[in-house]
Amino acid sequence: MCDQQAEQRYGVHSELQSRIPYWNVNVPHDQWSVQCPDFLADVDDYDRAQLAVKDHDYDVMTWSEVQNIISKYAVFPLSASG
Repeated sequence: MCDQQAEQRYGVHSELQSRIPYWNVNVPHDQWSVQCPDFLADVDDYDRAQLAVKDHDYDVMTWSEVQNIISKYAVFPLSASG
């Protein structure tokens, strides 16, 4: 899947268009590797797109927001004990 298709399918920010290999995104430049690490070599297109999103492009949600989402979509109700 090309970068543009991944962006459309998964809603990935245009940062994916950059040419930084997905395994080096969010890694300090002095720690970049030329080859993809073995444990990331076989990830699917969805996971590759997620790995290619820079940390600063994520929105951190509050616990209240998370609970609200879970209460709307969870199969089992969220209890106070977890």
